[in-house]
Amino acid sequence: MICNKRSIFSFALMLFLPSFLHAGNFHTFFIQTTVNSEAIKNLQATLKPKIEKIIEQEVGTKQDKGFPAFFFKKRQAVTVYYVNDLFDSSEPLGCVMYLFVEPAVNAFAGKRAPKAFLSPQVKYFGQQKKGLCSGIDLVALLDDPDQELSSFNQKLKQALNTANKNYKRAYDTNLYDIKKSERFSFLPHITLGSLRENYIKYLINDKQKEDEIVVRVKERIQKVISEAIAKMSNSERSLSFESISVYSAKTKKYVHSRKLKSKSFYK
Repeated sequence: MICNKRSIFSFALMLFLPSFLHAGNFHTFFIQTTVNSEAIKNLQATLKPKIEKIIEQEVGTKQDKGFPAFFFKKRQAVTVYYVNDLFDSSEPLGCVMYLFVEPAVNAFAGKRAPKAFLSPQVKYFGQQKKGLCSGIDLVALLDDPDQELSSFNQKLKQALNTANKNYKRAYDTNLYDIKKSERFSFLPHITLGSLRENYIKYLINDKQKEDEIVVRVKERIQKVISEAIAKMSNSERSLSFESISVYSAKTKKYVHSRKLKSKSFYK
């Protein structure tokens, strides 16, 4: 989606945003660099049957192919900054938020694509929620040798912190939840898949051993993915960036996107 004229949205923001905030229509956006890596797709296709076998070996039964305990994610993206509890989830207002960071985005997008590589360091992020459907993310950390992604994160942070400061001065309330957005230090990573711990426990017959079995499953999946990444060449581990985009956590859609001038530093 392309945002409309800046002046229109800036006016709409200042005029209507306070009412949205007081109405409690808060929303979360992710500012991301989208990735298109054939190497990641091939990695996921190769490891899918191996991970299915690990789970079946540990739980002692076959899982439903239509509802796997572990699944790889198709969407490839690196979240550079989280904007938590901003305002209403409508797309125009998402574009307004983008206007605050547009100078930093344009500067980043106009340069050579950053160097960033998949790292063999594989970790689980997040906490398991209730229910069989929810899961925890499995991510691969990224090597950011020239600190380009980290620098971009800082520029986005500064731009949105300044916007929040100015907004609070005008309306005596925060534009977004900075503490929540910045509660974790920036650690460049890309989500590869998700593990449904509760579903694994559901499949296990011996409930006294379910916790230790889940631990083994997690460790074995980490190990097989880490070893596979370590065997990849530098060019395979290099990420090819497509765009800088604003992703809506509620609608699960991109509300704005800015293509990069170059997609890979190799090109």
